[in-house]
Amino acid sequence: MKRLERFNHITFPSRFFLIATLFVLVISMSCSIKEPVAPQWDVTVAIPLMNRAILLEELMDDTDYLVTGENGLVNIDYEEEFERFELGDQLKMADMNESFSSKLGEFRVPSPGINSAGLTFGQMYPPTILLDGQTVPVGGFSYDNIKVDLPSFNSFRSILIESGSIQLTINNNLPVPLAAGVGIQARDRNTDAEIFSIFFNSDINPGTSSTEAADLGGVRIPADISVYLTGGSPGSGGQPIQINANSDGIDVDALISDIVAVEAEAVVESQEFSGTDSLALGDSMLVNYAEIAGGLFRLEITNNIPLDLELDLLLEDFFDAAGNQVMLNIPLLNGQTTTRFINLWGYSFQPEQNPDELRTHFSWTARVFGSNGNIITLSREDGVALDVELTDLSFSEVRGILDNVHVELDPVEESFDLPDGIDSLRFEVGRLELTINNGIGFAIFPDIRITGINESTGESSEVIVSQQIAPANGGPVPTMIVLDKSNSNIVDLINILPNKIQVTGDVLVGDGSSEGVIRSTDFIESIVHITAPLSLSIPSQSVTSDVDTFDIDADIQEELRDNVLSGKLIAKLANRIPLGMQVSLHVSSRDTSVFANPELTIGPLTVNASQSGGEVLSELMVELSKEEIAVFTNGEIFVGLSAFLPGSNGEVVRFYANDYIGVKAYAEFIYHVDPDED
Repeated sequence: MKRLERFNHITFPSRFFLIATLFVLVISMSCSIKEPVAPQWDVTVAIPLMNRAILLEELMDDTDYLVTGENGLVNIDYEEEFERFELGDQLKMADMNESFSSKLGEFRVPSPGINSAGLTFGQMYPPTILLDGQTVPVGGFSYDNIKVDLPSFNSFRSILIESGSIQLTINNNLPVPLAAGVGIQARDRNTDAEIFSIFFNSDINPGTSSTEAADLGGVRIPADISVYLTGGSPGSGGQPIQINANSDGIDVDALISDIVAVEAEAVVESQEFSGTDSLALGDSMLVNYAEIAGGLFRLEITNNIPLDLELDLLLEDFFDAAGNQVMLNIPLLNGQTTTRFINLWGYSFQPEQNPDELRTHFSWTARVFGSNGNIITLSREDGVALDVELTDLSFSEVRGILDNVHVELDPVEESFDLPDGIDSLRFEVGRLELTINNGIGFAIFPDIRITGINESTGESSEVIVSQQIAPANGGPVPTMIVLDKSNSNIVDLINILPNKIQVTGDVLVGDGSSEGVIRSTDFIESIVHITAPLSLSIPSQSVTSDVDTFDIDADIQEELRDNVLSGKLIAKLANRIPLGMQVSLHVSSRDTSVFANPELTIGPLTVNASQSGGEVLSELMVELSKEEIAVFTNGEIFVGLSAFLPGSNGEVVRFYANDYIGVKAYAEFIYHVDPDED
């Protein structure tokens, strides 16, 4: 409004001058002014293809098994604490089964009493038969093998005597003496076999007796015995004597006594026999005292004596909770077999000390009942058969000396994942530390197998650990076993890059001389610690990255098809790892053919190895043809990176936590913009 007012105040001459001036100006310019048109220009578009910076420290954050060691050096570090292994029922004895025979041995047979037989004067000196009833002198005479049968013994038929004796007594009922040298020979009445002979070395006067004994050891005495007498008499010495040819004579008394028999068909009286024996339990445990966690005694007893008996069986080294020795009372009929079981849980074992081996002792007493007046056939070989079976004997506590007691460890298996992309690495050094906390009061000698398994390749490698472990001393005592390249194949195990570790094996407990205490609750704990610095000799190899996917804007696709002027691909790499490589970029419209059959491959770009931790920069720029640019007109493209590593040529390469490699790649296009075109 103000401007309008101002214009209205201009005077006419002034207005005319202004209009004229503008007119002249327009006329003068009319020859150069064209019709107005829309502007045109060129546009530069960059399409990112890859922008990665891989820091080794970041890889370490992705796994528990890469750590920064001394001076920043990267180490593979695997540590696993395995479950505590308690001895449990490992304190046990091997099952035992042994048979014993307790023989009756020599046995007693009761004395059959006195058996008597007589000879008349007439039998001994037949001429007296004609003088019977007369009183006349009798001259000297002799007799030879005059047979007389003893009455049969009723209490036996035959006895093979181990020890015993027979006493023969001659009662002289003759009116004349018997001269010294009377001999008596005993024979089996049925076989006429000689049994024994006895001589009387003194005169036997009328009305007196004389006794001589014979040892029957080794002699079989039959029930039917005949005796043969040989001897003589000086007669009446010229004195007349009364002759009673049929009533006067001699009597022979036989008394068998103190019979201990080997075999007999006889009446047997009640008697006892006893014995002891032992069962060997091995020499790995020399036990002073043990508390039993479990075990079963199986006793099978057979009475092979043709008489009933009662057996007291004492297990001398086993004690019940009250401290009493274990005793069984077992009645057995003749020919009977019986089985008894003893559950040993809660019992204690206190064996007699033996410096060489562990044995359990038992003893028995058998009371054999008599034959009740009946004749039976009995032999010293008859007896009691004992079959002893001891199974599942285990201890909750043992005091004594252990000598390489075998304890099998429970197998342990642990799986873990190592970082991707290290499957071709080869380690130069490695170290395994096995720490064993021994909670057992004895030294142990492990035979432990640590096996690494690579399930992808099927490879496996084993490390053997065998070194004496110190005993517990009031608490678990740790022992560290170190294995490295100098004393094991731990490097071989690490180089298969295992994803599974198995620990198996067993231990031997005790050194055979040290005394101690071991309990089922004693334990072994173990920690496996494997380290390997990334100081590697790397073979030549090719590796590929993951495939990245990019979506191309539809407008950009159209411009690239219709208006693109040029294109180029730019790749920049920053390397701080001590390995050189050749890097290629692959672009494809199909994710399955990025590396197998890409439409566009850029490179290879040679990247030098980092020296002394410095960064090496490399850049590649490639002009793209129309055909190569056409790849980017797809709605979706797939990009991957491949690298060829020529390796370290046997040299050891070290990796540090701050090592990295960075890759930045993008495509740059210029296309023309013309607004008049649709």
